[in-house]
Amino acid sequence: MKQSLQPNTISIGHFSVTKPVLINIVMITILVFGALSLIQLPQEQFAEVPFYWVNIIVSYPGTSAEDVESSVTVPIENSFSGIGKLKRIASTTTEGLSVVRVEFDDGISNDEFRTLYQDAQTRIGQVSLPDGTLDPVVDDFSSSDFLPVIEVILSGNMSYEQLYNEANLLKDRILRVDQVSDVDIVGLPERQFLVKVDPKKLAALGVSMNELAQAIQRENSVIPGGNLSSGNREYLLRTLGSVRSVDDIRR
Repeated sequence: MKQSLQPNTISIGHFSVTKPVLINIVMITILVFGALSLIQLPQEQFAEVPFYWVNIIVSYPGTSAEDVESSVTVPIENSFSGIGKLKRIASTTTEGLSVVRVEFDDGISNDEFRTLYQDAQTRIGQVSLPDGTLDPVVDDFSSSDFLPVIEVILSGNMSYEQLYNEANLLKDRILRVDQVSDVDIVGLPERQFLVKVDPKKLAALGVSMNELAQAIQRENSVIPGGNLSSGNREYLLRTLGSVRSVDDIRR
């Protein structure tokens, strides 16, 4: 009599049928660990998306755009020569203001960007800026800088001044909430002053329209003056020139 010999093979289905208790234990273990992982998994409804950008803002009051570009924008751009992971540099120069944006590669890690950000701050600190410029503002950029998490709408039958005051009061209350970084007020018209000039009087005084505009701009600026030490106290000196009313401009 002939007998056929078959190899001893064990399939997953056969093993599952013959070992039901073990399979049930394995399934329960997987479900338990999956549930624990889901609970401990960090979740963010408004996840912050980093752009790996560094913005450098320098104010140079009373200076034309051409002078700001040559004395502020160009030296800042040149200071980033040779920095690693650099993608591109973009700048915007207007009268009295220079904004330089330094973009790094998208594939870098957060730790690498922190190192590059510190390097950028060091390079900006070594740039020789002309007298009269305010301290440079160096800041990183992410989605939280332009995507609001919560929007609150205020409306009512009231004057512009009352609505503006209520919005500022609400802003102060929200800023006192933990983990709130910034609050912006949008939608209100900006307060503007219309200055009418007599061309004949300007010509008689030998003052140009540009000089008059620069004089008003200088009066509406805050210029730091350093520190004053007196005994165990230290005072911050600055020149205040905020224009708040029509009389301030008239004077």
